[in-house]
Amino acid sequence: MNQIAENLDMQALIHQIRDQIQLCQTADCEQRIAQAMQQYPHSPVPHNLMGILLSQQNEPLRAMKHFGPPPRWSRLISPPDAIWSCVPP
Repeated sequence: MNQIAENLDMQALIHQIRDQIQLCQTADCEQRIAQAMQQYPHSPVPHNLMGILLSQQNEPLRAMKHFGPPPRWSRLISPPDAIWSCVPP
């Protein structure tokens, strides 16, 4: 899939998920976002959407996992303590 088609798919997904979250119709959002993460493994968009959804569902620890760097970067990038100080251990 080319970059333009991927961007259009991501824009459509963003609007659909945003509308469903605003209407409190989150039942299938998690599944749809998980499918997008599988379809576009290198895109940060589905991970950000999952983080937003989990934050709305009052699951901040799970949400933060989707906002951080990918696991393969965890040894390469050490974020400043100030960024992560709000996350409980």
